[in-house]
Amino acid sequence: MATCEAIFLHELRFQASFPPETSVETARDSIAKSLEAKLGSLSQSHVAAPHKWQVDFFPQVKNPSEVLLSSLPEGRLHMVFSTISKEPTVTRAFGHTVARVTAHFEANLKQITESLLDLDLSQKRCVMYKDLLEDEMKKRDEMDKKLSKKTKEVETAMSMMEEQMALIRKKDKELDEKNKALKQKDFELKNQIDQIQKGVEEAKALSRMAHPLLLRILMDDTRAEIARILQKEDWWDLKNTFKDSMPSVYEEIKHKLSPKAWELVSQGNKYRDAGNASAHNATPASILPAIESLEFGAHRDAFADMLNFTYSDI
Repeated sequence: MATCEAIFLHELRFQASFPPETSVETARDSIAKSLEAKLGSLSQSHVAAPHKWQVDFFPQVKNPSEVLLSSLPEGRLHMVFSTISKEPTVTRAFGHTVARVTAHFEANLKQITESLLDLDLSQKRCVMYKDLLEDEMKKRDEMDKKLSKKTKEVETAMSMMEEQMALIRKKDKELDEKNKALKQKDFELKNQIDQIQKGVEEAKALSRMAHPLLLRILMDDTRAEIARILQKEDWWDLKNTFKDSMPSVYEEIKHKLSPKAWELVSQGNKYRDAGNASAHNATPASILPAIESLEFGAHRDAFADMLNFTYSDI
């Protein structure tokens, strides 16, 4: 027979016997049922015994269903039963590691007495406590390492986030400054466009006013040229000289001037009237640039006085 002795919940114990040809799997399942029965009998807070177990074998057994108890080296096998139940009350009531079972497999195994179990109980309990404490310390060290790693990762991420936020704030400030500069440029450009449009309108008005005046000047200059050719001081001197014989004047220049041109020059017409009107209908705003074009001095001041005297509303 093969006998198993167990330390159960750190201090209670029980025995189980199996034939040598029993498989490790059969022995494991039988001991698990015994553990559940004992847990159920000891529970006074209506905590159900766990039905899920994790069993570790020392030495390691890869195929428990194929290995017989009698074939184990040195005739000894340690089984550690741990609950893997996820119910919190199970863990609080029984702990994770429920039992450690030492099985002896010898052909002529003698009856293990209660005194032997009592003698070995304290040592096994100490070993169990030591192993449990080591396991807990390892788990705590691993958790501390993971926590420290996570803390460093979080700190690194926070630092990177702060750098990104600082960069974003810097970019926002730069964009605000550029936006302000663009608004100022836009304002200045609009003012320049307004000034240009105003200047264009003034130029158009001056052009409309200047065209008739320039035609009038052309006709006056033509009269002056005719008087020069006929050796007279001016057009009025020429008219006084020839009086009613103005056609004879044309005879002298007809090889240079067409009849229609002579008609426009020698007689009054709508173009001369428009030139006269343009000369006398100039606005104060159109006259002011002409005064400002003069050099600083008495003449410029005199024209400015005339402008202020004549147009008191400017």
